[in-house]
Amino acid sequence: MQVGTYIALVDMNNIRVRIDQLEIKIESMVQTADFALGNEDAVKLAIDEIKKKIETFAEIIESLSVQADRYSRQNYESKDSGGTKHN
Repeated sequence: MQVGTYIALVDMNNIRVRIDQLEIKIESMVQTADFALGNEDAVKLAIDEIKKKIETFAEIIESLSVQADRYSRQNYESKDSGGTKHN
């Protein structure tokens, strides 16, 4: 397997893992919101929990953005090194 292909597969797997983490966080926020809707006293607690989860969510989004950007650049560079220049 070529090094570029291996790196692309690793990067794509890392992106998939981050997306899976986002799905888990989204489901958790939805469950927290559903809980709050069923119990007025729980609204403040639920809002605090959602705020905490949004911070983690934002961190995952940032990491995913960085990984996707790196993958895109590496993919572009590997195509350039194949002899085809993009102007």
